[in-house]
Amino acid sequence: MDAPQYPDDCSLWRLISQVLGWGYFLAWSISFYPQVFLNRQLQSVVGLSLDFVYLNLWGFFCYSIYNVSFYASAKVRDAYRERWGSENLVRGNDVAFGLHAVGICAITLWQTIIYARDESQKLSAWAKNFIIVSALGGAVLAVSAYIGTTAVLDVLYYTSTVKMKQ
Repeated sequence: MDAPQYPDDCSLWRLISQVLGWGYFLAWSISFYPQVFLNRQLQSVVGLSLDFVYLNLWGFFCYSIYNVSFYASAKVRDAYRERWGSENLVRGNDVAFGLHAVGICAITLWQTIIYARDESQKLSAWAKNFIIVSALGGAVLAVSAYIGTTAVLDVLYYTSTVKMKQ
């Protein structure tokens, strides 16, 4: 299925897309802050799932690689256009959200290190293995793309699925 494209003569759709995209950015970005503020206020992360924190950071890191690559690389955009016959729809709000999410998740992870936590709060073997295996898979694909046996688009599609698979 081809990616949807804006009608050439309709800037209204672009405006609607931008307003909704930045609204999404604001709503989801704001949603990260109560946990950070609560952790700071309590000087504790007791009750916070370390699996959630680590997987969220890893997932948003992968999501950001995907979005930044599609947004900033003319080579990636050209490859997408060649494969699918349309423009990719990654916009500035997608990049901003991903990078903001990585930053705020890193702060939350830092809080799990510096604030009090229960002895039982540990990263599960499943989460640790998921991060390791998905990172190794990404590294293998990246090397494969570097030597020319895998398309860069396919490496980026892999990184985009990491966030969805967790």
